[in-house]
Amino acid sequence: MTPPDRPLAIAFFVTNFPKLSEIFLLNQALALQARGHRVDIYALRSPREACVQPGTAAIPPERIHVAGLPDGYLSRLAALPALFARNPSGDLLAGLDPLRQGAEAITLRNAFRLDGVRAGLPAYDVVHAQNGSVARQCALLRRRGRFTAPLVTSFRGSDLSRHLAFGMPGAYKAVFAEAAFCLPVAARWIEPLVALGCPRAKLRHLPSGIPVAAIAVRSLAHWGEGDAFPRLISACRLERYKGLHLGLDAFARLLGRWPNATYDIYGDGPERSALEARADRLGITARVRWHGAARHDEVLAGIGRADLHWFTTLTGRDGRTEGVPNILKETQAAGLPAVAFAHPGVDEVVLSGETGLLVPEGDVAALVEASARLAADGALARRLGALASQRARASYDLEALTDRLEAIYRAAIAGAAP
Repeated sequence: MTPPDRPLAIAFFVTNFPKLSEIFLLNQALALQARGHRVDIYALRSPREACVQPGTAAIPPERIHVAGLPDGYLSRLAALPALFARNPSGDLLAGLDPLRQGAEAITLRNAFRLDGVRAGLPAYDVVHAQNGSVARQCALLRRRGRFTAPLVTSFRGSDLSRHLAFGMPGAYKAVFAEAAFCLPVAARWIEPLVALGCPRAKLRHLPSGIPVAAIAVRSLAHWGEGDAFPRLISACRLERYKGLHLGLDAFARLLGRWPNATYDIYGDGPERSALEARADRLGITARVRWHGAARHDEVLAGIGRADLHWFTTLTGRDGRTEGVPNILKETQAAGLPAVAFAHPGVDEVVLSGETGLLVPEGDVAALVEASARLAADGALARRLGALASQRARASYDLEALTDRLEAIYRAAIAGAAP
């Protein structure tokens, strides 16, 4: 057993780094680093985003390793001969076996992951795969002898929901065999993981933490005063399944009752131009404020000016669902009541009637009516917001959850249960 106070050498395996929307991962790395642990990050690629979280600079550049996965499939194919020249052919052929490796072989991600650590990893105490897809790559690396440290893997949402939706029970067989612990961020994933073959003894529910000390509690004392509608906020990547098109439809209806209402939307993505065009067709452009890709401190500042959080994610056509949304944890910690679609995982943060209101997924009329109910009842809104803040701060404090993660790491190293 490692001494409880000995700093650990930890390898984080991710797909993209630094990725603006994955502040939870950066926060976790920085929290461990602040405790004296060494955290190295192994990414398949850099997303090359124009905006980077300020905290990224706190991780020494020599601890960030990017494999250089090309964006285009043809570019990946063109690079294969060079990969075979640098790596044992047996390793690459094992990684390119679609019958055993599935999508990680077909997309060539395994090949570039193997190439990214072709000399093998240094002597880390623990390797942490940050989602299930990355864990499949790490299981291959471990089986091919690229590292011997215990493997811990997180499961976050889409890495499970799509496999369950399409009936792929063997997708994580190698991960379950190689991992010391599997850490679903949502409690609802425990039984599906058992059904997929994960030994129950390896499962530990561990949500992503939020830096509660950095989140100010918003006063809602002004609710119910005058004819102003509470200021709305949404923050997410602008993809179709995030449901912002329905949020805009709902907002257009609200403006018929409260013409001074505002809707702040933080985030960017492939749907932005379509959403802006929709807002224009609805005649609501003047009341919607698009903030684009924003740093975490900018989002928190926006939360501090808002009164009500709309969360409108829909189940994707591919079965994709959220894990436990971090933006909901943050707005709840700030004391904002939420009106949200009853999407999987949302009910682990928003308790309907206690910390916010849940409405049927995709029901625009219900989203409007629930929001109007809160606008008309300031006492209810304040009660929901107060409990939301208390519960989120107690459940998702980054420091407390880092304590639990450290215990899991040390148990994995010792081969014991935490």
